[in-house]
Amino acid sequence: MPDTDLTTDRNTAVLEAAEEVFALHGYRRVSMDDIALAVGLSRAGLYKRFANKKALFRAAVSRLHEGTLVEVAKITRDAPDDAKTLDLVIAAFEARIGYLMDRRWDSPCGMEILEESHRICGDIVSDTSNRFRKEIAILLDRANARGEIKLKAAGLNAHDAADLISAAVNGLKLASPGPTEFRDSMRRVIRLLFTGMA
Repeated sequence: MPDTDLTTDRNTAVLEAAEEVFALHGYRRVSMDDIALAVGLSRAGLYKRFANKKALFRAAVSRLHEGTLVEVAKITRDAPDDAKTLDLVIAAFEARIGYLMDRRWDSPCGMEILEESHRICGDIVSDTSNRFRKEIAILLDRANARGEIKLKAAGLNAHDAADLISAAVNGLKLASPGPTEFRDSMRRVIRLLFTGMA
């Protein structure tokens, strides 16, 4: 039975190597042999950890997405009392969406990896996206309680507002020619919507 504990040092090393191999060559062109070679394992040793390429890819995508949520939680849960909520919302989006988009543009096979992530790991992407929006809703509730925004006057609750901002940011993904332009547009859209709720 494969060792699916992704927290072990060896499995972490395998997933880091797999991410790099997938980023360089895409999903379809990569074999388990390629990943075994990159991490210094035998083919049999790799199969002891992951049943097949799909399972390995799902684990790598899960690790990547979960990592972004750890960073987002640091922003949303550990914010100083005097931090401006708008700055925290922008920082949270940069830690998740900005980071994931940077990975896309840094990879010569970024679009393929993005497409395969949604095809093979749609449940992982959906779950982590939902959890991310809940973290944004926590920030928006905080802003509402502090009078920085007025959700009721805007006809929204915190979850609806988080969904709205996320949808607007996601709409920028295909329109932006590169990471700098994407991050600039993302910040402007978040500021615009936040200001509108004020």
